[in-house]
Amino acid sequence: MLQSNNWKPDFIQRRGYLCECGCGNRGEDAHHALIHNIKTKGRTKYPQLNDPRNLALVNHAEHINRKFDTRHWREYFWRLNCERYGEEKMMEWRDSLPEKIKPRMDFIERITA
Repeated sequence: MLQSNNWKPDFIQRRGYLCECGCGNRGEDAHHALIHNIKTKGRTKYPQLNDPRNLALVNHAEHINRKFDTRHWREYFWRLNCERYGEEKMMEWRDSLPEKIKPRMDFIERITA
């Protein structure tokens, strides 16, 4: 999980500086690609959501225009991160989630079916 206050430059460097959607634009934002960050009183409620397996590097303009907030993009980023980390590690991350937010991952069954 990303815990230090200065994790973003390292995350961008590891991901390669380009938006992971394939548009060729510069990647500037860490997008909670599979399950959006859930906050309570300004603090992350579930630290597991800040795990790199839930993040994608995306272009800022596309991010703020909510381009990636669709089932299509969640499925795309799931596959991308399965290639990066392996499906077993991705399922391990999913299984670490609290039961009440696991239903947000229902798109996985559709992909693997």
